[in-house]
Parts: sequence; structure tokens; C-alpha cells
Amino acid sequence: MITKSYFFLIFTLNIILLTTFEGDYAYAGVISSKESAYLVDNASIISGIVKTNNGVPISGAVVSDGYSVVQTDETGHYSFTRNYSSEFVFISLPETYEVPVDEKKIPKLYLRINDNVNYSYDFVLTPFVDGGKADSTHVLIALSDPQVQADYETWRFRNETIQDVIKLKNSYPEGTNFYGVVVGDLVWDEYHRLSEHTTSCSELEFPVFQVIGNHDHDMNISDDFHADHYFKDAYGPTYYSFNRGKIHYVVLDDIEYLGGKAYAHNVTQNQINWLKKDLAFVPEDKTIVMCVHAPLVGSFVLNRGELFDLMGGRRSIQHVISGHHHKNTNYEINSRLIDHTLGAVQGGFWSGNYCPDGTPNGYGVFQAGDQGYDNWYYKSTGYSKDYQFNAYPVNSVDTGEGKLDCIIANVWNYDSKWIVNIYEDGEKHPMQQYSGNDPEMYDFFAEGGDTRPNYPGIDGGTIASRNCGSVATNHLFFYKPTNPDADFVVEITDRFGEVYRKKLLHNMMVATFKETNGDWKYEQDFNTLPSYPNQYIDATGLAKGTFVQGHSPEGWYASTSGNIRPTGNESDSWSYFNYYRINNGSQTDGWLYSFGEGNPSSKTENSLDRSLGSLISYDNRCISFGVLIENNTDQTIRSVGIDYTGKMWRAGDDPLSEQELTFSYKLNPDVIGIRDRKTWIGEVESIIVDSLSFISPSDNTAAQMYTPNTQINGEDAANQAVVKGVINVTLEPGDVILLRWMDNDNRGNDHALSIDNLIVTAFFNPVITSVDDAKQSRYSMYNNGNVLYFSKIPKGDVEVYDIMGNLLYRNKISLNVLHLNSIKKHGIYLVRYGNIIQKILL
Repeated sequence: MITKSYFFLIFTLNIILLTTFEGDYAYAGVISSKESAYLVDNASIISGIVKTNNGVPISGAVVSDGYSVVQTDETGHYSFTRNYSSEFVFISLPETYEVPVDEKKIPKLYLRINDNVNYSYDFVLTPFVDGGKADSTHVLIALSDPQVQADYETWRFRNETIQDVIKLKNSYPEGTNFYGVVVGDLVWDEYHRLSEHTTSCSELEFPVFQVIGNHDHDMNISDDFHADHYFKDAYGPTYYSFNRGKIHYVVLDDIEYLGGKAYAHNVTQNQINWLKKDLAFVPEDKTIVMCVHAPLVGSFVLNRGELFDLMGGRRSIQHVISGHHHKNTNYEINSRLIDHTLGAVQGGFWSGNYCPDGTPNGYGVFQAGDQGYDNWYYKSTGYSKDYQFNAYPVNSVDTGEGKLDCIIANVWNYDSKWIVNIYEDGEKHPMQQYSGNDPEMYDFFAEGGDTRPNYPGIDGGTIASRNCGSVATNHLFFYKPTNPDADFVVEITDRFGEVYRKKLLHNMMVATFKETNGDWKYEQDFNTLPSYPNQYIDATGLAKGTFVQGHSPEGWYASTSGNIRPTGNESDSWSYFNYYRINNGSQTDGWLYSFGEGNPSSKTENSLDRSLGSLISYDNRCISFGVLIENNTDQTIRSVGIDYTGKMWRAGDDPLSEQELTFSYKLNPDVIGIRDRKTWIGEVESIIVDSLSFISPSDNTAAQMYTPNTQINGEDAANQAVVKGVINVTLEPGDVILLRWMDNDNRGNDHALSIDNLIVTAFFNPVITSVDDAKQSRYSMYNNGNVLYFSKIPKGDVEVYDIMGNLLYRNKISLNVLHLNSIKKHGIYLVRYGNIIQKILL
């Protein structure tokens, strides 16, 4: 014991570093200052006690400063000589205790060392009520590379990734314990956004551990030991361990920072030395899961061999969870060790919804059991957990890899235990693995030209340089068909025996029908269109979001005639859009728009309810947008029902004038030409259906006060119209129909118009109407069984007669839907409304 040199007042200061978790106290640690008369040399001894929240000593707990590693004795006490490079004391949390978190849900397994006063570094833990039994089947959510740099990126991380994790968690049985880990690049050199990251993770309401990545270092400091100070201030030590169930988790820093964004992939020797001591206290029957930023194999971490040796010799499969590469790869180091390199939650720098290798934006899900992980899978953001691969037909996008005559499958979570097969007209064949570029991503992330996704920049503009381009991956498979026109089903079986199947489309970058309760429909509410909060929502600036032909949404295309007013479909200046502008009706420039309400009290908040539309100006005098839909059913479609809502967001020079989005369709257009930007949808010769065009309401809110050139709310009923009708067409399986809306230049300033809540219904029997396919009346009706649908509410009586002329029904209706429940007999009937008579078949 060191003799005191001076006498001062003895006092004790207790600082509780962690508050509550879901209403119960779960203290992380208590620092107690010893007598301040101790010599400062006493700070070379680190000591303390580990106990429960009821004051019961915890023996055998492992405590470290990152250099020394010791266990507590039977009284819960520990002590060791401090290494003067150490900054923290941390505990390797035993599996029978809850993870202590602070008010922001940050795990608090550490205490910062005070260099000036000698403290007792005490840890207070709350035992699980069941002794940790339920925790043996916990679920780990592993996220990689949020890498936020702008407000809208934080918005997407919170509103897409985090909300998807919450939805997934709610799908598990009540009482399932969840934990999270973010394996690096929490931000992109924007260190003040670490607090935003903390807030985002706190919405999960379960503990989320953090791993440091290269972009989390201070790029102005060339010393690895000090360049991580922002991360340490937010989350504590950069390497540590903890136990959950039968798993011992180890977090390491494998980025040796050199400054100015330069770094080496290396685990420092002091971490290796610490890990050897840490693992000496871990029973052989426990699984080791190592969480790092850079993949040990994929990034050729310098001392990876030594790490592999430390993890070897255990009975269960050991795991490394990493990120950094922004693509999903499972590196099978040996039969007992896998490095799971996760696709990035931000995909391709938040430009779209996929990583450059074709893996969707998403995260890893690892389900614990009696021997480590019983199951693991990749969860795509916004999709079902069954979405595990994509497949492309022959004549997909040419990536220059000689596979145009092959069917291609991208199985993003593939490892050697998976099986990839294809059925050609029912006959089973294996698919062959190869390394190459995903065709759809090769198109989406094209290095140049019209397909390049423009990144919505911090200033409201676009930063095309953020486009990462597509990258090669080895989880691609091909099959060269005997008959390219055959029916194909791709079948994938994962290592756990789960089977995933997908019927192959005849085309790529098209929309499809979905079967629900016997009805086949294509539905599009446009709520995936960009709506990111941005201060540039009004006319003083331009809020933008990614639009890429055929991708966003799937199967949708748009074109403009530029400053030339076309004659019919003829124009020499057809061109493209490669981003949306985000508009609430206040903008006046001609463009392709994601329309939606803005928050009147905050220009940084937009409604998530979006619609797709346009506004004409001198620079864009004819804008067309539309969707290609393939008949992916096994039946011949005989007619197609169209149902959507037209919305008006801005009044032009004359609010009373009726302006329109002209609807037309085309059977089996040149799909590949449209997809490859050799044919613009504006120049496709199509059949106009006037009754399915959206006519701006003449009694809109601007017209009521006669206020020209003004913003109006497209969500107001007065500024909307429901458009419904049927077109009789024949679509064989594999055929494609183009549905197009064209906005032409009107005199003076135009209205801003959009479409929303589109429902396209496939009917397998023709719907009898008296309406021509070619040039229909603006005022029409169709039926589905005994239900009549009117494009507009009839102003007079609706009358129904049988074929002999007997009146069966007469009444005025207040809705554009009429149920003829009183008519039971099948047959042909006549419906009269206004001066129109139509035949229907019941």
C-alpha cells in the first residue's frame, strides 16, 4: 500500500453512468472516487467490484483495460496494473445478465479511465429473471455501412432500414431477445452525424453495438491511436467482448488509420495480445463471433491467419461478420469458419435500392441456438425474408461477359451449401456459377449516359460522381436454354433446406401482375418515389431524387421532347430524365415530378404519400411516362381494367381550363428497345383512350377563387378525379402492354398534373362494352359481375333494361359505383346513363 503524502478531506462520489432500460434499472457501472489524498501513482492500479443491482457480488466476471484481462474473485473484486495507453475499463458481459444501456440505448459495458483521480471502477449488472435461458435463442441484426453524409441519407436509414428491422422484429414470437451490431462506417467523415446515428439506432429499442470503420476516423489525424477519438467519445473502446447465450462476441478494429483517408487493413498487435487473454476465459463449447469492418479474407487483413488460429479448434461453426465492400459475400475460410461480408444498408451510396453487385439494400439476420447460430439469412429492406435471389431471362442487358443467350440468377447470400437449379418446361438442370456483373445493376449503375443515377446532393442539386458503378460478384449463375421460349422456374435451396422458387419472366425491367384471392392485379401507389426531407422543396431550390429508366419504380419509363413541340409522336429531340424533382405544387419548371404534400410548418418535411406527374414548360414541351406490364399469369388476358386517381397540384394561367394527361396503350411494343433507350416511350405509336385520360377538374380550388399560377393541394378532393375503365385486349402469357400518359404543351403556363393509386386488373374474359378500343368517349362505364363502374358520376338517372327492353332499375346515384344485387339472372343487359347506352354481360 502506498503511504499518503498529504491529508485531505475524504469523500466519495458515485456517478451512475447508465439509467434505465424499459423501466427497470440496469446500471452499467459506478465510478467511486477514492480518497483524494492518494498519490497520483495510485492511478497505475485499476480496481473495482462487479455486483448485481441488489448488491450481490459477481465472481468470475472478466474485466479489462484492453491490455490486462482478469476475472473477479468470489467477492466480486478485481485489480490489475494499468497500461498507460489504456483509456477505458470494460467488462466482458456474462450471458446471464442484461445488456446495460444508457438513455440513448447505447450499450455501456465500459468506464472511461480518469487520469487525475484514483477511482474504483465498479460495474452493476441486472440478472435475467430466467437466468438467461431466453437469451440462448437471441437474434442478432447485423448492419453494415450506413455511411450517412447528408440529411436525406439519415432520413432513409431511419425510415427504411430501421423501420424494416422493427417490422421484422415484430414478426418474431413475443419475448425473443434482439441485439444489433453496426459493422463500421456509421458515417462518411461527417463526425457530427454520429449523434444522428445514435438516435437512429435508439429507435430499435434494443441494444446496438458499434464497430469502427475507416470513415469513422478523423481524417485530419495520421495517428491510428488518436484518429478514433470521435468514435470513442460516442461509443467507448474500439475493441471489446461480450457474451450472449452460447456465443462469445468479439468486436475488433481492423482499420489501421494513416490519415487523410489512407489506412491499412490490419488488427494491431495489442488487440491480438488482448484477444488471446480474453479467449483464455471462454469455454471451448462457446461459438466465437468476431465483428470487424473490413472482411478478413476479402480485404486481405495482414494478420488474419493469427486471428483464424485463435478462433479454431471449437466444435461449432465460428463466424466473422464484416462489411466495407458494399456487396454481399460469404467467404468460407474452412468448413468451421465463415466470414459473412454484408451488403451495405445504403446500397450504392443511397442512390437506389441495390448494392452494386445486385444485392438489395439490407442486413444480416443471425438466429442463435444451443450451438452458436442455428440459422442465418440476408434480409432485403422493404421485401419479404423469402426474397433471396433475382433472375433474368435471355437477352438481358449486355454486360460484355458473353451471357446474352443465357438465363442468369443472382443468389446474393450463396455459399457452398446452397443448391441452384432451373426447370426448363419441367425438366431440372443445374445452373453454373460464374463471376460477373448483375445485368440489372450494370444498367442501373452505368458509368455514363442517361442511365446514371444522379445522387440527390446536399445542396439540392445532383452529384453524379457518387455513382459507384456496378461491380463483379461470384454469386451469379447461368444456364443456356435448349428452347429460349420455354417456361422456366429457378429453384434455390439454402444450407438450411429452405426452398425459394421464381417463375422466370420473358422480359426484364417490366412490371407484373400479382395474384391475391384469385384476382390478378398490378398496383402502384408511387409511395416509393423520393420524398426525402430537403430544405429546397419550394421554388427557391430543387429537391431531387433518383430516377433511372425501368428501375424506379420497376418497369416505369419517361421521356421528354425537350423544347420542341412534337407532331403526334414525331420529334427529333426525344430524350430522358435521370432524376425526379420533388414538388408540392410550388415549383414552376417543366420536369418529371414526385408530387406530394409539404409540411406548411416545416419545409424539411414532405408527405410519404406520393404521386407521379409532370409540368410542361418551354424546355420540356411534351412529357410522357408509363409502365410496361408483362402477362406473368398462365392464362390469356382478354381485357384489362384501369383504375387510378388523377391529381392537380398547380394551376396555370387559366385555372378553369381543362388540361389532360392523355392515356394510351400499346400491345407488345419494342420492350428491349425501350429498355435499352433506343426507343423512347413518347415516340411509341399507341392507341388513345380518351375516357381513361385524366382531365383536370374545372372546379378546382384555384378556379373557385380564380387564382391563376398558384400552388394547390393535389390531395384535396376538389383537385382530383377518379378514372376507371376497361380496354379489351388479348395478352398471351409473356406478352407486354405499355400504358402511357402524355402531357402536352398548352397555351401559356400549364397545370401540374399527376396520377396516383393505379390498379391494373387482368380479366380472363372480355368485358362487353359499346366502347371502341380506338377512340373512346370521355364518359364511360364498365362492369365486373353485378358491379358497375362509371368514369364520372352520372348526372341523371341510371337505367337498366333486359334485352327485351323491360326496365329493371332506375335511380340516381351519388357514387361512381353501382351494385345491381337485385338482378340475379345471367345474360345481356342495357345500361342507359345520360345519352349513352351500353351493353353489359352479367
